[in-house]
Amino acid sequence: MALINRRSALGVLGGLAAVPPVLARTELPDFGQPATIMLALQKMLASCDPAETVLSFAAGRVYGCLSGRPPIPLFGTHSVAACRALARDDGTFVLRQHIVGFRTSFGTETIVDRMRNPVTQQMIDLPLTDYGIGEIVYGANGVFVHLPDGNRVQLGQGGRSAWTIDGDVLAVNDDSLVAQQGPNQPKVDVVTRYANLREIVDPRVMSANSWFSFSAVDPFRPWLKMPEPGFQLWHVAGRKVGGGSALPVYIQKFIAERFPRLRDLPPIEP
Repeated sequence: MALINRRSALGVLGGLAAVPPVLARTELPDFGQPATIMLALQKMLASCDPAETVLSFAAGRVYGCLSGRPPIPLFGTHSVAACRALARDDGTFVLRQHIVGFRTSFGTETIVDRMRNPVTQQMIDLPLTDYGIGEIVYGANGVFVHLPDGNRVQLGQGGRSAWTIDGDVLAVNDDSLVAQQGPNQPKVDVVTRYANLREIVDPRVMSANSWFSFSAVDPFRPWLKMPEPGFQLWHVAGRKVGGGSALPVYIQKFIAERFPRLRDLPPIEP
């Protein structure tokens, strides 16, 4: 199966035997084409080798927004994800992932399970985040589908306005807007993913070094026990890492103590 994905990468990216020292625009694939942008996203998010599991982490801050008040610092937010992917013949790819996360004191790496609500001064519990093992089907039509619940999410990665190149960096918009009613709605995620362009266009590279910047807006969670409606503003950044030892020490400790089998993702069936 790895050979099939490798052959797909060679075909979409032109079968380059080597990447020249300077990448000319005429030598680059058209990232406006669905098949090309799908392959780039697969390399950014995971790997073109379906047997490879990759890790990424993110860290940032969350602010509370209430009408007529200045933004309120709430807590730090941190997460780690294990991912693998499989390309399909129809131009889509399946991303299997397990994401877990935790909260910290605002602007620190100190994990906290409880905090004082800055508005009511009431002590509240901060739950861990564990999305379990799930799958997302990335479609070339700009829609991905969460499995098994089938929740459809509109993405902004399609078309010529969704990507840009600056030097050796490829940047791709990966915004999402949940298209179905559900808890914690309305929710908008604004994401920009960055990758090493040489690795994206090199067919020998199965998984590209990548980074991302993420902002989101969604309503207050019930466990925050806010006295009136409002929303949370998330500002997060993260990157893919080469292995568990490349994760920040505090995240390594969190995984070892709470999710030691995070990387144990089952294979994806074709």
